[in-house]
Amino acid sequence: MYLKKLNHQWSAFLEAHGICKRIIIANTTRLNPFAGAYMLELQIEAKRFHLYHTLDRTDYELRILDEAYENTGFEAVLGISEDVSRAFLVLINQFMLQSYAGIQTSVDCSQGLEQAKKAIQNVRLYHR
Repeated sequence: MYLKKLNHQWSAFLEAHGICKRIIIANTTRLNPFAGAYMLELQIEAKRFHLYHTLDRTDYELRILDEAYENTGFEAVLGISEDVSRAFLVLINQFMLQSYAGIQTSVDCSQGLEQAKKAIQNVRLYHR
């Protein structure tokens, strides 16, 4: 129910900002103990991506959810310019500022963020 409601809000948010591309939120998780840090799993067409981001920060990490788990960017994924990519991240940040408190799952990052990312990759790729 959470993801259905979140995706309804997300779609309306994107549409209100003139974005018509179908981008589905497939999962969310907080990255504890880092305040405001989260992973947002996005499905764009048939591919899934993990966006690692901290609220109100301009840096982000976008990984392709597959065995290699390589970094990519919205420029490549959506076929947009770097400026449009930065603007899209600002929109994601605005949406997540409104939605962060509702995230229902968290991952313990006390053993380090890279270890947590590997665990997230493993769970989301092999144990969905």
